[in-house]
Amino acid sequence: MPNLARWLVLAAVVTFAAGCSDGSDSFVAVDPGPGPDVVPPPPGCDPLAPSYCGFPYPNNYWTRADAATVTGLRLALPQVIMPATVGGEQSSPDAFNEMDGFSAGIAAMTHMPGATVTGLATSVTIEASLRADSPTVILNTATGERLAHWVDLDEYVVEAKRRVDDDAPRPRFTLERDIDELREEQALMLRPAIRPEDATRYIVAIRNVLDADGNPLEASPGFRALRDNTPSDDPVIESRRAHFEGIFAALEAQGIARGSLQLAWDYTTASRENNTRAMLHMRDDALARFPDGVPYSIEVRNESLIDGIACRLEVTFDVPLYMTKGEAGGLLNLGDDGLPEQNGSYPYAAALIVPMSAQTEAAPLVAFGHGQLGAKEQVLGAQPIAATQNLAFFGLDWKGFASDDVGTVVGALGGGNHLADARLADWLHTHGEDAVRDAARAVL
Repeated sequence: MPNLARWLVLAAVVTFAAGCSDGSDSFVAVDPGPGPDVVPPPPGCDPLAPSYCGFPYPNNYWTRADAATVTGLRLALPQVIMPATVGGEQSSPDAFNEMDGFSAGIAAMTHMPGATVTGLATSVTIEASLRADSPTVILNTATGERLAHWVDLDEYVVEAKRRVDDDAPRPRFTLERDIDELREEQALMLRPAIRPEDATRYIVAIRNVLDADGNPLEASPGFRALRDNTPSDDPVIESRRAHFEGIFAALEAQGIARGSLQLAWDYTTASRENNTRAMLHMRDDALARFPDGVPYSIEVRNESLIDGIACRLEVTFDVPLYMTKGEAGGLLNLGDDGLPEQNGSYPYAAALIVPMSAQTEAAPLVAFGHGQLGAKEQVLGAQPIAATQNLAFFGLDWKGFASDDVGTVVGALGGGNHLADARLADWLHTHGEDAVRDAARAVL
């Protein structure tokens, strides 16, 4: 089922392309060797960035034509670029490859050994990325407009090293190399300051990036062959010449000289339909089945209350179930059309605390979000605020991130859809706010 929302939740857990800099084996490293000769990357990697498999990312190199999608593309991520466990087991790309483009909400990333951010747009000089001479460019090919962004190096691997050296809480891996060596592994990240458009092709261009001595970095052999139109013995490079001639022409139309480029590539963002289709279908189906709201029951549970709180209510909704099961670990119950189908119903509870002051003055209803792997009962921690500020707080178990979802989260690290599917279904459940409000009124 094409669905970017599923990918966004999963990507947040597995930090899909940041593995270049995490000191682990998340990406397949290739020793660049001495001088300009670079060991060819494994099959499935992009030779434009041979030092780490999986870069540049996102990247139309890992797509295939599909006339059935809005963008005309479908992702085709190979197994070799997927994150891996410390034991070397790589996650599955299947969930990603259902999509018709890449997430619009992620940075454009690559690896350029020795890169610094000298002269590049920062988070406080974003406007510099729109100047004609900006070393980095993200170009909207549909409009010809440049996308505002800033550039940084992924500091995670360096920060992890510092934590080890400072005897701070240790990460699960140890880093025995020095900081300067680790900096060679940092990912270069172009972070959009404005969300890119859906279903749109973008070109990323990089030029005039300097090393620590102030010297421009050399382009990779693969990109240099494309840029300079010189022969290559790499069939991957040869097969992309026509495609890159289009990229160079688009950039030259913007005043970006072909010969100045250190790297360029393109990617296509996923369509709005891809992003919202499953969620909107569940919403529309549920509202059609329950135009007046779902049934619910109320239980008064007044334990663990402080002064100033009138009551604690447990409101249980009989929500439509679109998962294979209601308990943790289910997947979306997909029909032949790839859309979620209702699979009975499921009891879904909210914990509500009501202040004494609400008996004489209407109290606004506030949603309380628990922490990672938390629970709705954590709303009890908001009692002091509720009592003094006349606020009624309610908490829900955020499916996919709740206390019974440890296995769900662990499974997501292996590329499963369980966490993302649970979040989609849970967004539907949060439409129960009106019922929570009605329950409070019924008791007071």
